[in-house]
Amino acid sequence: MSVLLVLLFLSLATVNINEGCIESERQALLMFKHDVTDGANRLSSWSLHHGHGDCCQWDGVVCDNVTAHVLELHLANPRPLLDDYGSDAENEATERSKLRDCWLNWQNLLVIKLSNNRLNGSIPSSMGTLQSIVSLHLQKNHLSGEIPLSLNNCTDLILLDAGENELHGSIPRWIGDSLRKLVVLSLRSNKFSGYIPDELCAIGSLQVLDLADNNLIEVYQDVHFCGDEAPYIHFTVLVMWKLINPVRGSLNEDCQTAIRKQRRYLKCFFTKHI
Repeated sequence: MSVLLVLLFLSLATVNINEGCIESERQALLMFKHDVTDGANRLSSWSLHHGHGDCCQWDGVVCDNVTAHVLELHLANPRPLLDDYGSDAENEATERSKLRDCWLNWQNLLVIKLSNNRLNGSIPSSMGTLQSIVSLHLQKNHLSGEIPLSLNNCTDLILLDAGENELHGSIPRWIGDSLRKLVVLSLRSNKFSGYIPDELCAIGSLQVLDLADNNLIEVYQDVHFCGDEAPYIHFTVLVMWKLINPVRGSLNEDCQTAIRKQRRYLKCFFTKHI
């Protein structure tokens, strides 16, 4: 009897897999596609027609082999934008692409890669419901606004890269309070202002911190935002030069040497040209 139950379970599991991905996740993917301009037809497989209804088979989508839940979205643009969107009309159309607030139905997502897609608008607050997310790549878009507070629920995040956007406001203190598993945090080339919060120093796992090219208040050699006792004790790479625009900055000599030798502990400070 137990053998028959096992065979029945395996049969049902196979049927579930053959039926394709979860319906709510398929609809969420189609909503995402609706709000972006796909000039290169990279999402052409995202369709319900001609036998393409199984979203686990769509380009850039990775699903769990057993549950069929979507686990990863690999949608970074691998090519230069001008190669993908050749005409002026298509380039203008990409400026209307938005990062839709459609993330409530993807509770199993682990990886999202959306870099280099000219996405506009703010980071959706519904991304804060992705409590399983470990890697979030939003760099090289046109995202604006502040980092939403809801992301403090994404406590398993290991990598957060929102560099090269148009985000503004202060760097949230809750990043250090809530995202204690971060290894890589890149917010470079945005419009952040104010001080660098000391709370970032509480992230013991943090190894790469890149805050360059923002409007942050200057950090000099005699000022440690992590305090005087053990500044930057756990960082592998710390990129903080050129913190204020348009003031020109340079790395101090010790930091340049450390980068060349790839030493573990770096102390990079903003310095002014004399």
